[in-house]
Amino acid sequence: MPSRDEAVQALRLIARLAEEHGDALDRAFRLFGDGALLGPRAARLHAGLVNRCGEVGQAFTRSFHQVERLATARGDPAGVPAPHLRRPPGPLRAPPGGFVGGDPDLMQVIDTELTEVGESWQRAGQVMAATLVRLGLDGSPGQDIGRAGGWLVEQRPDLRRRREELLKTTPAPTPEPPPRSVFDTATDAVTDTLSRVGEVWADQVAGLVPGAGGLAHGYAGRVAVPFAQGVAEAAIGAARFGWDHSLGGLITNPTGPVERARAAYDSGEFAAGHPVEFAKSVLDWETLTEDPARWFGRLVPDLLLGGGAAATRAGRAVDALTPARATFPDGTPVPPPRTAADGPPLATIPMGRKFVGEDHRDGVLYLDAAERESKRLVVHDGKLYDVHGRLFDTTEARSHFSGEGRAIFVMDQYGNLYAHKEHEVGVFHHSSFLGGAEVAGAGDFEVKNGVLKVISRHSGHYHPAPEDLQRVVDRLRSSGVDFDGVIKEGYDRG
Repeated sequence: MPSRDEAVQALRLIARLAEEHGDALDRAFRLFGDGALLGPRAARLHAGLVNRCGEVGQAFTRSFHQVERLATARGDPAGVPAPHLRRPPGPLRAPPGGFVGGDPDLMQVIDTELTEVGESWQRAGQVMAATLVRLGLDGSPGQDIGRAGGWLVEQRPDLRRRREELLKTTPAPTPEPPPRSVFDTATDAVTDTLSRVGEVWADQVAGLVPGAGGLAHGYAGRVAVPFAQGVAEAAIGAARFGWDHSLGGLITNPTGPVERARAAYDSGEFAAGHPVEFAKSVLDWETLTEDPARWFGRLVPDLLLGGGAAATRAGRAVDALTPARATFPDGTPVPPPRTAADGPPLATIPMGRKFVGEDHRDGVLYLDAAERESKRLVVHDGKLYDVHGRLFDTTEARSHFSGEGRAIFVMDQYGNLYAHKEHEVGVFHHSSFLGGAEVAGAGDFEVKNGVLKVISRHSGHYHPAPEDLQRVVDRLRSSGVDFDGVIKEGYDRG
């Protein structure tokens, strides 16, 4: 009969082995989330890893409880906390369209991971089996862990064959951009011609009036040419509008009315929730602030056709300001997104180059402005809310990296936070929020009734560093989030 001290010492050993090896496949699962392997083989291998991970967790838990009963047989507490093992992720979802592919470089990393984890599980299983037998207990949990490690090593030949197949496969060509219409061609031709005319005019002025060349070129480049270009763009745009709604436009593009109706509906939804941003889009705020001469030129056709058209445009802008904005439960309005006017931009990190074109090549969803806005979160009284003023909660969410109860997030350069509750490989990734653009931070988090519990920097598309996670934490803390007790997770390796 082993002594209590021997049992407690063995219990500590098993707890340490469980903490070191129980979640050893986390990085491999993240690599699947990064698109290392896609298709039926990927789903089978991923399911096998999930099963082995579950078996190993059960073996550690079973052996711990065996030894714990031995250590507490006389009624004294063992004083060793049970190991906390993360649940394995859910099944790998098939990409749309039955897409089969992967990334040979990431597959090489998975190969290395399976080797390291498989061998470490075999060693841990031997140690644990010997420990249990020495205590007079059943050593089968250690044998189960050793067998799981052996299974990992056995998957390498098939994984290597799959990698070689991918290396021989010619990458799918990037889809051609949609054909340009005659209106687009006409707009480009007119604006280019006006630019050349402006240069010629300025040169002539410089030749006739010495010393006036700089003034003439400045006037042409900043006032005359942009104004004329704006007039041309508005006139061609009116012609396009007339054609789209004519019989000829309906014949050449029969789906046009449906598309325009859908766009109108989406615009109405966006205007109701974000009137200021909608008003800016109606007024073409970006052109107004960056090139006012061109913006004013676009008003000329409306003015020439009569005040009604211009009044209609102004009326749309005024009407867009009237819908009630979403509010928090205490009646405070939900603030609009932060912009450059709210302070200097944050440092950002780029998406991995291998993911460029994934929206066309792999079918990954990229959000437009309205869709992205629907994912925005805001901090109010220290809690996270969605843009409808409702407390955010991840209980029903799922992240491929961390499993149930987590949502993925990104923060943009202005400090706006966006989150999505369903991280679906091949469909929705961190890159989906900003269309593959740079982010200030990315990861996943757990939020309960608006209260942040756990935040990580798990993102295969952006690979945030610890300082990138800290950037997000600092921004949220400055907005009122209390980080006392919040768990900050990083990668276990790499």
